Amino acid sequence: RNENWNYAIFSLDKTHRPGVNQAECLACHKPLDNVSYTFTLKQLAGAGDAMEVGVLSEVTLEGEHETTLVRFVSSQYFVALRVPREASTGRARFQLRVAAPDIAREL
Repeated sequence: RNENWNYAIFSLDKTHRPGVNQAECLACHKPLDNVSYTFTLKQLAGAGDAMEVGVLSEVTLEGEHETTLVRFVSSQYFVALRVPREASTGRARFQLRVAAPDIAREL
Protein backbone atom coordinates (compact mmCIF):
# COMPACT_ATOMS: atom_id res chain seq x y z
CA ARG A 1 0.00 0.00 0.00
CA ASN A 2 1.19 3.49 -0.90
CA GLU A 3 -0.37 5.75 1.71
CA ASN A 4 -4.08 5.69 0.82
CA TRP A 5 -3.77 3.90 -2.55
CA ASN A 6 -5.55 0.62 -3.16
CA TYR A 7 -5.18 -1.44 -6.31
CA ALA A 8 -7.83 -3.38 -8.17
CA ILE A 9 -8.26 -5.22 -11.44
CA PHE A 10 -11.56 -5.34 -13.30
CA SER A 11 -12.62 -7.81 -15.95
CA LEU A 12 -14.12 -6.83 -19.30
CA ASP A 13 -17.60 -7.41 -17.87
CA LYS A 14 -16.80 -4.64 -15.34
CA THR A 15 -16.66 -6.92 -12.31
CA HIS A 16 -13.95 -6.63 -9.71
CA ARG A 17 -11.52 -9.52 -9.92
CA PRO A 18 -10.91 -10.76 -6.38
CA GLY A 19 -7.69 -12.28 -5.17
CA VAL A 20 -5.36 -9.87 -6.92
CA ASN A 21 -1.87 -9.90 -5.48
CA GLN A 22 -1.48 -6.22 -4.61
CA ALA A 23 2.25 -6.79 -4.06
CA GLU A 24 2.67 -6.90 -7.84
CA CYS A 25 0.99 -3.51 -8.19
CA LEU A 26 2.94 -2.10 -5.27
CA ALA A 27 6.24 -3.20 -6.84
CA CYS A 28 5.67 -0.73 -9.70
CA HIS A 29 3.96 2.03 -7.75
CA LYS A 30 6.11 2.14 -4.59
CA PRO A 31 9.26 3.50 -6.30
CA LEU A 32 7.12 6.41 -7.50
CA ASP A 33 5.42 7.13 -4.17
CA ASN A 34 6.93 10.61 -4.06
CA VAL A 35 5.38 11.52 -7.44
CA SER A 36 1.87 12.92 -7.32
CA TYR A 37 0.14 11.96 -10.54
CA THR A 38 -3.10 13.35 -9.15
CA PHE A 39 -1.55 16.80 -8.95
CA THR A 40 -0.24 16.48 -12.50
CA LEU A 41 -3.63 15.33 -13.79
CA LYS A 42 -5.33 18.26 -12.08
CA GLN A 43 -2.94 20.54 -13.93
CA LEU A 44 -3.81 18.81 -17.20
CA ALA A 45 -7.51 19.22 -16.49
CA GLY A 46 -6.86 22.91 -15.83
CA ALA A 47 -5.04 23.12 -19.16
CA GLY A 48 -8.22 21.95 -20.84
CA ASP A 49 -10.03 24.91 -19.34
CA ALA A 50 -7.27 27.32 -20.35
CA MET A 51 -7.33 26.01 -23.92
CA GLU A 52 -11.12 26.38 -23.96
CA VAL A 53 -11.66 22.77 -25.02
CA GLY A 54 -14.04 22.12 -22.14
CA VAL A 55 -13.73 19.62 -19.34
CA LEU A 56 -11.18 16.93 -20.12
CA SER A 57 -12.45 13.38 -19.85
CA GLU A 58 -9.34 11.50 -20.93
CA VAL A 59 -5.58 11.91 -21.29
CA THR A 60 -3.40 9.63 -23.41
CA LEU A 61 0.31 9.16 -22.70
CA GLU A 62 1.98 7.38 -25.58
CA GLY A 63 5.41 5.94 -24.95
CA GLU A 64 7.87 3.75 -26.77
CA HIS A 65 6.67 0.50 -25.18
CA GLU A 66 3.12 1.20 -24.08
CA THR A 67 0.29 3.67 -24.04
CA THR A 68 -1.38 4.76 -20.80
CA LEU A 69 -4.98 5.90 -20.99
CA VAL A 70 -6.19 8.00 -18.08
CA ARG A 71 -9.93 8.62 -17.72
CA PHE A 72 -11.33 10.99 -15.12
CA VAL A 73 -14.25 9.28 -13.36
CA SER A 74 -14.98 12.09 -10.90
CA SER A 75 -13.40 15.27 -9.63
CA GLN A 76 -11.37 13.17 -7.18
CA TYR A 77 -10.68 9.91 -9.01
CA PHE A 78 -9.22 8.67 -12.25
CA VAL A 79 -8.60 5.26 -13.77
CA ALA A 80 -5.39 4.48 -15.64
CA LEU A 81 -5.10 1.65 -18.12
CA ARG A 82 -1.71 0.56 -19.46
CA VAL A 83 -1.89 -0.84 -22.99
CA PRO A 84 1.04 -2.61 -24.69
CA ARG A 85 2.06 -1.09 -28.03
CA GLU A 86 0.91 -4.17 -29.94
CA ALA A 87 -2.63 -4.00 -28.47
CA SER A 88 -5.54 -1.96 -29.76
CA THR A 89 -5.71 1.36 -27.94
CA GLY A 90 -9.03 2.07 -29.66
CA ARG A 91 -10.65 -0.96 -28.06
CA ALA A 92 -9.01 -0.19 -24.71
CA ARG A 93 -10.25 3.41 -24.90
CA PHE A 94 -13.78 2.17 -25.67
CA GLN A 95 -13.77 -0.32 -22.79
CA LEU A 96 -12.48 2.33 -20.40
CA ARG A 97 -15.14 4.83 -21.54
CA VAL A 98 -17.90 2.22 -21.10
CA ALA A 99 -16.65 1.11 -17.67
CA ALA A 100 -16.00 4.61 -16.26
CA PRO A 101 -19.61 5.38 -15.16
CA ASP A 102 -19.85 2.08 -13.27
CA ILE A 103 -16.48 2.67 -11.61
CA ALA A 104 -17.57 6.19 -10.62
CA ARG A 105 -20.74 4.81 -9.02
CA GLU A 106 -18.66 2.31 -7.02
CA LEU A 107 -16.47 5.10 -5.65
